[in-house]
Amino acid sequence: MSSLEKYVQEEKRVFEQSFTIGQAARKLISHKYRFKGEFKLETYKNNIFNLMNLGILKSITFANESYITKESVNQFLIDYISREEALEKLNSGNVVLWKILKNNNVKNIYISQHHIFHPRQIVESLIEEYNLNVLPDSTMDTGTLIRGKVYNTERYYSCGEARKLLNLTKGQWNILRKEENITDTILGGIRHCLKEPIDQLRAQQQKLKAEYYISDEVQELLGLQYHSSHSKIIDARKKVPTVFRGIYPQKRIEYIYPKSIVNEIVQENELKEAVTTISDNIDAYEYVLRSLEINFHNSDLFTCLEWKKFVHRVLRNNSESIETKHYTIFRYAKCTGIIIDFLAEKEIYEMTSNHINLTLFNENIPFLYQKIFYSFINSIYNKLIEKNKKKLFKLERIINPYEKEVIPKDKSIYDYEDYKSLFSFATNLPLHKRKAIEDVKKQMNQTVLTKNGSGKIKRQRTFNYDSSWLYVLIHLNNAWRHKDVIRFPKIDLNDLSVSNINLDWLEQNDLSYEDARRIIHQVMRKDLRTTKTNATNHFFCSKDVTLSLATAAVICELRRAATTPLLVYGCQQYAATE
Repeated sequence: MSSLEKYVQEEKRVFEQSFTIGQAARKLISHKYRFKGEFKLETYKNNIFNLMNLGILKSITFANESYITKESVNQFLIDYISREEALEKLNSGNVVLWKILKNNNVKNIYISQHHIFHPRQIVESLIEEYNLNVLPDSTMDTGTLIRGKVYNTERYYSCGEARKLLNLTKGQWNILRKEENITDTILGGIRHCLKEPIDQLRAQQQKLKAEYYISDEVQELLGLQYHSSHSKIIDARKKVPTVFRGIYPQKRIEYIYPKSIVNEIVQENELKEAVTTISDNIDAYEYVLRSLEINFHNSDLFTCLEWKKFVHRVLRNNSESIETKHYTIFRYAKCTGIIIDFLAEKEIYEMTSNHINLTLFNENIPFLYQKIFYSFINSIYNKLIEKNKKKLFKLERIINPYEKEVIPKDKSIYDYEDYKSLFSFATNLPLHKRKAIEDVKKQMNQTVLTKNGSGKIKRQRTFNYDSSWLYVLIHLNNAWRHKDVIRFPKIDLNDLSVSNINLDWLEQNDLSYEDARRIIHQVMRKDLRTTKTNATNHFFCSKDVTLSLATAAVICELRRAATTPLLVYGCQQYAATE
């Protein structure tokens, strides 16, 4: 075969399998323009060469001219979609397509400034997702018309609807979206979010409402002030989740409280109140056991019998005051429940010291309970030896809570200068009288709501200033326990020379020293008892404190008579005594 023949055959093969640059350009833009006349190749040439350099279009060289394989051009049209074809597939216009491409950082492939392609698989996936939401006009009756377009909103709430369903403010909604990573989709220029996570949050709201109280409800159930609460409640409370705020939109809530814990305390308080009416400690203990449904499954067990004897002996010899004895009775009732579970399988003398330590002296058992258990074991150990001489656990291997190192509380007294400064501040009558009266007036008018500058309703906040002042003044002259201070007795205002004394009069006038002494003598004549031992308690008041303490006591009494049975706030169990 001659070289000419070879050339002709090679040329034929190239023309069959390849395009010239101009032919390739015409093929790539044929979806938009079909040229019959002159074609300006320079407009497309640089971009096509760039695609050749990137390997997207495959080239061959023949007779010093570059050609592009038909196979690579066809593959390009398979792998990439023109903007015009994308628009035909999209149930919207050019602006929406531009936003979709821009928001998803879709790569642009230029044949010219007017002929742009994009990766087909990515774009068609985005279009399919969009078209699920935006329906063609022929489906008007099955979709939602928004600004002239029909949208499939079956899976969506508008963000406004979602916020209203959760009953949140705009600020709370924005916080929740960040916390829960709620994304939105724009349909017809309106933000929408998927229904599923919103419905889950609504269910969570109802679950939280069923399981938690807010502080107002806790105060109503337990009679606690916002600043003084039960330690178990403080330990169990949790910061309010943003979604919970929609349940009480008009309230400023910082914490929520488990209903299980609060209800348990309510039940205990009711039992404690009932216990105080039972004069015999053992009868009261048995009453608590029945109320808490604590039953000995096998009361004939040696350990159970010894435990009953131990508890009865302790309670029989208990001389605490009526206000505090219920703490001891409840403590032993709770310990009884633990002992019953502890003895479910065998007697204590059949157990190892390790098992006893792990069950009765672990970190989940309150320290006071551990002391009770150790005292019990120690008191019956000699009897246990008789029961099991060979294999009895060693008492010295039982954890002794009495030997645990306890960090001593700071019981040091004030130095002279500090005490003098405190004394001077606490007895500043004009300052504290004014603040106490202002605060009490707010308490007595707590149902009156005021509007702040924005027009929103705002409840006045109070601080029990009168109680705090009286509390400090009592401590200046009396080394009383906290529980004794908050049982400070009522004041009989009829003894005063001023008839029908009230806050308005006291705001403009001071008590006379004679009236102040009458109030102090009233307290001194009371039969005061310590809450811990029921021993006689003595009240002292120096001359320098008399006028301030009497004034604070009168303000507290005026407030008590109008709002609460407590003279000094601090614990819900103790009303002011006669």
